[in-house]
Amino acid sequence: SGTGSEVTPFAVITDSETHVKYPLADYALTPDVAIVDPQFVMSVPASVTADTGMDVLTHAIESYVSVMASDYTRGLSLQAIKLVFDYLEK
Repeated sequence: SGTGSEVTPFAVITDSETHVKYPLADYALTPDVAIVDPQFVMSVPASVTADTGMDVLTHAIESYVSVMASDYTRGLSLQAIKLVFDYLEK
């Protein structure tokens, strides 16, 4: 939760016997609609919430330092970083 992966053109299939991950990338995988129900987030274990919070923080920092960053995107990145620190329980 929080990474936006539900609206990307990427997927990963994992072979459970060999533990090999096969990445897929195709714009045909991009959904037309994504329904994100916050009620489902409430039942996620705390460790998963912490892990995804750190993932969000990492993405925000990456976008801030990206060579493609602009003043606008850096502002969004800083806001995301602030929200992680404000709302992710310590």
